[in-house]
Amino acid sequence: MRRVWQMFTAFCSRNRTYFSNNQQQVAENNLRMLWAALWVLLVFLAVYGVWTTSTIRYLPLAVCYVVICAIVSALLLVTHFFRNHRPKPWLIQASCMACVCTLMGFVIVISVFPFPQDPAIFYPLGYIVVASLFNFSYQRIMLLMSVISIVYLIIVNMFRPPEMIYLDQFSGVTTWIVTSLFLLLLSDLRLRNGETLLLLEKVSQTDSLTGLPNRRGAHVYMSTSFSHCQQKGLPIAAMMIDVDHFKEYNDLLGHQAGDSCLVSIGQILQDFSRKYSLLASRYGGEEFLILLPDVAEKDARQLSEELLERVRQQAITTPNGIVTISIGTAVCCPGQEDTISDLIHQADEALYRSKANGRNQATIVVQPAPPFQSQRM
Repeated sequence: MRRVWQMFTAFCSRNRTYFSNNQQQVAENNLRMLWAALWVLLVFLAVYGVWTTSTIRYLPLAVCYVVICAIVSALLLVTHFFRNHRPKPWLIQASCMACVCTLMGFVIVISVFPFPQDPAIFYPLGYIVVASLFNFSYQRIMLLMSVISIVYLIIVNMFRPPEMIYLDQFSGVTTWIVTSLFLLLLSDLRLRNGETLLLLEKVSQTDSLTGLPNRRGAHVYMSTSFSHCQQKGLPIAAMMIDVDHFKEYNDLLGHQAGDSCLVSIGQILQDFSRKYSLLASRYGGEEFLILLPDVAEKDARQLSEELLERVRQQAITTPNGIVTISIGTAVCCPGQEDTISDLIHQADEALYRSKANGRNQATIVVQPAPPFQSQRM
């Protein structure tokens, strides 16, 4: 039992960590599920409601179907709004929970009230299906479903005839136990799948040699940072870095020594970017890129010189001295028509100027701000 408890607590800890670190992704997946589930549910309720009420001809049952169809339609409108405006993750999760509560409320009503002399056959199936519909942390979904179970048992005890109370209570408790175990297995499978996808994504976005993000891994961060500076009217800089005479270094000392050199440069860039909360990436071959949000010309120049000095102080030896780098830095206050690709292209051109002027130096280019930003600044 002790080992089982340890495994369960470890699972709960992983579960909390995963949902805490991936709120946006989980919410987006649940939003897609909510959209699809509501459409399927609306069609099913409409068809099944017409067929059931026309066969049984029981007015309260027809009212139940009309009410639940109206609520589902309202949730569909809300979901459509969410799909177009991308609200905060907690709002999407709250809508999914509202959907769960609404569906279970409907299941409880049609199980308890229309046919008091018959067993509540809809409740167990509806409970399991609705509980597994969305991806919540195991603790959260079990808390919600436990509350729903308690509400169901209270309603059964208050409104069901005495001869049916025992059967409904037994089915309610049994359904809760079975669902708890089923959700534990389902949550573990979802968690393992999510962790595997995150690992694969991380591997695909990381340079295996230096451990820095590769071009693909840096793209999302760079685009987001650029858009933020664009909207806020803040300056942004891109620093393109190239290892001087790296081909000769490789030819003289071999590829293994060349890889070691790149690893050392990558570590310098990683320490440098961590100190100033920047993002360094391996752009390709012996080229690296650092994005500097909210950094103007003066600071960009100082940071470029500091990075040059850091590499010199590392004193990575070569047959002709020590390894140095060349830097091209582009600074701009992006306008609405500017793109991150334009900024990187300007930094690349500045890098070639540094190399043409003798290497082991930094060249800074500044793009003039658009007129409306110049007035604001």
